[in-house]
Amino acid sequence: MKLTHLIKKYENEIIIFSAGRLTSLATMFILYPEMMRKVKDIYLMGGAFLTAGNVTPVAEANFFSDPYAANLVMQLSPKKIHIVPLDVSKHAVLTPDFVNKLNEHYLKTNDKVGQIIKPMIDYYYKYYKKMNPNLIGSPMHDLLAMWAVSDQSNMEYIEVPVKISVEKGESFGQSMGDFRETIMKAPWPVHRLAYQFDYSLFINQIYTTLTSKKVR
Repeated sequence: MKLTHLIKKYENEIIIFSAGRLTSLATMFILYPEMMRKVKDIYLMGGAFLTAGNVTPVAEANFFSDPYAANLVMQLSPKKIHIVPLDVSKHAVLTPDFVNKLNEHYLKTNDKVGQIIKPMIDYYYKYYKKMNPNLIGSPMHDLLAMWAVSDQSNMEYIEVPVKISVEKGESFGQSMGDFRETIMKAPWPVHRLAYQFDYSLFINQIYTTLTSKKVR
């Protein structure tokens, strides 16, 4: 079923989640602006506002891959978008001890599907550990953003004007927010940036969900 049909059928109920480049979402806003007004909420994983980027010194991968689309989404969305940037997602770490504990459960319960998780995360961890020797585990950027959508999550946001740089050069793809504590703010659309979350709650819910028979 097409997204437009889903939005029509579930008007003001649909929550859109994006964990990649925003080309498709920007296209929806351009082609179906009135339809997108019927979307309940939008959650994105992307951006690096008060932290370093992971593709360039200032740009995060999802926004950098199509900053034109990212900036269009920020400008055209009639509602405040929930953005989960690297600022918080880099702290959503699954440590080797946690992954081993999870794997022990899968071995005891003979869960063949679950046993795939450890090799995948270990591969991811070893690769990024070479790039950043101080890394203590695998950051689950997209998983944290998905968790933010849940009613059981505990994510704190700040509302600030947001803009994505499309200028060629060193700032290309940079996500900018006006964090100044003044009434003089940049004339950019205001969106909701995640800046803090309950790590213990996140980890406990991830473990509970991944070891629950209900998800099998």
